[in-house]
Amino acid sequence: MTYKNLFVYICALTLLIFNSQLFSVDRTMGVIKNSKTGYEGYTLFNPSSTGDTYLIDNYGRIVHQWESFHSPNLSVYLLENGNLMRTFSTIRREDLDYGVEILTWDGEVIWSFVYTTADYYPHHDIEPLPNGNILMIVRDIRTNTAMEDAGRDPASMSTARIWIEKIVEIEPIGLNTGNVVWEWEIYDHLIQDFDPAKDNYGVVEDHLELMDVNFTPTILREWLHANGLDYNSELDQIILNLRNIGEFWVIDHSTTTIEAAGHAGGNSGKGGDILYRWGNPQTYRAQNNNEQKFFEQHDARWVENGLPGEGNITVYNNGTIRPEGMYSTIDEIIVPVDINGNYTAPALGDSYLPIEQTWIYTDKYPENLFSPHISVAHRLPNGNTMICQGDDAHFYQVQSDKTVVWEYISPIEVAGPGTQGGIPNSRTSFRCHRHGIDYPAFAGRDLIPKGYIERNPITVESTQHSPVKPTELDEVVITSKIFDDTGISSVLLNVYYDVDPLVISMKDDGLGYDTTAGDSIYTALVPALPGYGQVNYYISILDGSAEMFNDPPFGSQNYTFHYDLISTTPINISISKNSDSTLIEWDPVEGVSNYKVYSSSDPYSGFDEDLTGLFNGESWSTSIDDTKKFYYVKAVK
Repeated sequence: MTYKNLFVYICALTLLIFNSQLFSVDRTMGVIKNSKTGYEGYTLFNPSSTGDTYLIDNYGRIVHQWESFHSPNLSVYLLENGNLMRTFSTIRREDLDYGVEILTWDGEVIWSFVYTTADYYPHHDIEPLPNGNILMIVRDIRTNTAMEDAGRDPASMSTARIWIEKIVEIEPIGLNTGNVVWEWEIYDHLIQDFDPAKDNYGVVEDHLELMDVNFTPTILREWLHANGLDYNSELDQIILNLRNIGEFWVIDHSTTTIEAAGHAGGNSGKGGDILYRWGNPQTYRAQNNNEQKFFEQHDARWVENGLPGEGNITVYNNGTIRPEGMYSTIDEIIVPVDINGNYTAPALGDSYLPIEQTWIYTDKYPENLFSPHISVAHRLPNGNTMICQGDDAHFYQVQSDKTVVWEYISPIEVAGPGTQGGIPNSRTSFRCHRHGIDYPAFAGRDLIPKGYIERNPITVESTQHSPVKPTELDEVVITSKIFDDTGISSVLLNVYYDVDPLVISMKDDGLGYDTTAGDSIYTALVPALPGYGQVNYYISILDGSAEMFNDPPFGSQNYTFHYDLISTTPINISISKNSDSTLIEWDPVEGVSNYKVYSSSDPYSGFDEDLTGLFNGESWSTSIDDTKKFYYVKAVK
């Protein structure tokens, strides 16, 4: 293409991508954003509407999948040996059975354990332990009489049975049995100042290690609503997250079951009492700094050792009843604990430290990040934080500066996988977890991508330009890896300098700058553009079903591809002639000691480097050539 053609398009240095009048499919599911600064690995998630569990790569492609006949009971874990541990529920006559199952990498069920009676059943979360045992949150169903015996005001209970919480540790045995080897019940750690005749009568604000049985004015059925567990093997402690009261607790796991029912024993010497609590100081009637911080939160967990912020605790703060409005945040706190697992107790009337969170992530537009229930967040080795906005199965990875570097929307709906470009509908996921590529479960496994979950996917990977920082003398190669189940009909590179685009066909034919035919890497060449600055571009893809997709999608701020053409033209250039020579002089360019001179008889036909002259610092001279009437000088960095 001649420069005359290019000048038709170029009227300004910097222009933004304009709105296309072409029909195009915006990306509404699958990978929305995939930045190079995202943590590389595989994401595990279990959609709430199916028994299937998916493992996807950074591009949203399935690398492995497990199937189960049982509906999920929310949580799922990939163990280091490659086995999958998941909670489940299954219909038993008119009731449900709840339990845990373990599947091999190949999907064989090697253990399936039901733990359900009329008085208890597991729910929400489990936690695999290093010894192979499993912690489970169990709904402990108590009668009104039992709650009255613990000092609960009878007038505050509107149902015959009340759900409270306990934790059990199960040792898997054989194919479908298990032993309860440890147990902790909140019923053993209650205090009240309502009924002096009860044994646990006392001053609530003096006993932060106990839970006020009359906190919350009424109970419809579920009092605390535990929804998350975490285990710290170095401290041998457990976090239990409690949604309905806006706080999490830390308890001692080093106790025996008998000690866990009392107030002495274990590493802490405090038995099963609460060692530390945070999120809502009003639960223990703190007078100072008693502002509630959590609002129906989920997934309190420690930042693992070796990761940025190790030892801190992160929480998905759903924000459902947040006074200033309903939006979610990811909150991180620095815990006041020593190396022995002892927590700094507050002075009488004060709340547990810290007073404030050390880091809070919220969206630029807060309401964009909101899930009224479920959801999780966890820290990654590179310092990013992985987020599952569970109510619409929207997964994010954000940097510490709150930049979103990876984004994915699960395509799984109640009716099955959705279609790319369609309106998302009825999709939820309790959690997602990003495992690094070096996670032991992946050693020796087949992780070859096996397609996408969504129907009619058009997927673009690794759109880039080379050189990364070209001068206006460089040709720029644009490459993009593009996949589609229906095939690719055409790929166009739309380059913008002015109102009208420069449209270049991208090829995967092995010719020119395209190194290999048929490898799904499409290539186009943008000519050198002397004297011009920023250039913007996007890619239009027409698939085999005649649908068009733009990358980045119009209306999206997630992808912005551009490159800068760095001007290196000296200033104050002068040209003079005498009887037999032409002399060009210019001001020096800072940091540059080398220059090139280009000449042409017709600037619209292009310029060529002129090698006939001699340089002397910031000047150049050559013998007169009447065919050359146009010159320009470039600094060479």
